[in-house]
Amino acid sequence: MKLEFKEGTKKERKMVPEGSHVARLYGCIDLGTQETYYGPTKQLALLFEFPDHTHVFREEEGPQPLGRTKIVTASLNEKSILLKILQGVNGKAFTDKDKANGISIDSMIGKACLISVSHNKGKDGNMYDNIEGVTPLPAGLPVKDQVNESFVYEITSGNKNWDRVPEWMKEKIKSSPEYISINGGSSE
Repeated sequence: MKLEFKEGTKKERKMVPEGSHVARLYGCIDLGTQETYYGPTKQLALLFEFPDHTHVFREEEGPQPLGRTKIVTASLNEKSILLKILQGVNGKAFTDKDKANGISIDSMIGKACLISVSHNKGKDGNMYDNIEGVTPLPAGLPVKDQVNESFVYEITSGNKNWDRVPEWMKEKIKSSPEYISINGGSSE
């Protein structure tokens, strides 16, 4: 029997062009504590849609906005990436009173902003479109309606919105001590 090796057809990833684009924060996923270069760190995944950049992923759904995820440390330290992103989405800096009362990410879901995107080559040699910065939306700039349903997933909320979490993120979440603790010492 003779077998022939054929390279698989690599599906080209539809990328958001480099530059500044209108986007909308439509979701936030609690990833729990993850091992990082700096040690164990609590992380969040922020989900954005780009309404001006669409692609047909499934014929029956028609054109859908491209979406990108930014994983950040769950810290509101003055130098944190999360604080800078939330201020960009909020449209203004938070006051000391806001910070003292706590900042609700839930209240940011559905808000539009401008996102700066860059293209960088990953360790695997592939090109990726990365979210580099989030700034407030200029006044009067028109924004298309939101397409993706808004949602927030918190490990402590049980299974609420678990079905909305992408599979690769579920695997990360299942390895977190928070998830394991809630599930009686099991990652299943």
